[in-house]
Amino acid sequence: MIIRYLHPQRKTFAFVWMLLLGLSSWFTSAEEQQFADGVVAIVNDKVITFFEVTKHSRFVDQYDHSRILNDSSIADKEKAWQDALRDNRQSVVRQLVDQELILADFKTKGYFVPDKYIEQRLNDLVVDQTGGDWEKFRDVIAKSRTTLDELRERIRRQLSVELYVGQIVERRINISPSEARDRYDANPGHYRVPAQVRLQMIVVDPDKYDESSLKDRISTVRTALSSGQDFVSIAKEYSDSAGKEKADDFDWLEFSDLAEPLQQPIKSMATGEFTGPISLGGKKVFIRVADKKGGSQRAFDEVRTQVRNEIFREKREALMENTLEKLRRKAYIRYID
Repeated sequence: MIIRYLHPQRKTFAFVWMLLLGLSSWFTSAEEQQFADGVVAIVNDKVITFFEVTKHSRFVDQYDHSRILNDSSIADKEKAWQDALRDNRQSVVRQLVDQELILADFKTKGYFVPDKYIEQRLNDLVVDQTGGDWEKFRDVIAKSRTTLDELRERIRRQLSVELYVGQIVERRINISPSEARDRYDANPGHYRVPAQVRLQMIVVDPDKYDESSLKDRISTVRTALSSGQDFVSIAKEYSDSAGKEKADDFDWLEFSDLAEPLQQPIKSMATGEFTGPISLGGKKVFIRVADKKGGSQRAFDEVRTQVRNEIFREKREALMENTLEKLRRKAYIRYID
């Protein structure tokens, strides 16, 4: 039997790690298949290999590698990369073990996924990958040394996990109206319209002046601003920025998007006030708050769905972990270093 109807367009896993395991490995490159293999874990009678782990972790590995290379605050990049690689692999091993536990329990309970749902998901994949061109899709999987039957098996496993989570976990979740309201009342700051600000800027570039001229330029701008002259007019005359015709008038920005040196001064400024010069990116800048908005509390009716979804996710995670812990206690699991 099928546990519940699963629309073929639904592609969202119940948890991020399931999405990782389900979608990161539709295809396997020929280069990946040359990895030396070995056993990393045994779950009941299922063996999990090093090749499976590297296949499932490759996207996260690539992301971490790029992140570490581009993070100037990381001194020992090789060590950081090796640490990230180890952590990723250990995490994927645990996730693969949990997936095998779910699939085994799914089968034990007598559940299965009808072929028509597997074919629907496969058709979706063809559309996503090649715009619905089956011939091109067959070429893609042939180059990846994957057969259609192997792909169908991966889809079957993915759907089995989705259905298991829906039946065993999600159907047990209940959220009362008072529970949602209590969460809203207890976390007022969480349900506010983000405060936003629109800024104007005058830029003085120290590279264009000697020390004396730079002081004179900054003094001239400060005096003009203090006298109440129009900010845009001053910017047109004195700013060294390419956007000086409009005083670098920015779109609405959330305070969290502002550069660190600007956040605190601007939070305390009212509309129309200016500050400066502030050192920013090697330049001296005068900042004017052109307008502010937001920062108000959203009504409960506006965020009711958001609140319920947050509670649902928390309960789902807790129930899923509880379910997995029970499965782990009943299973034979061995990790191999």
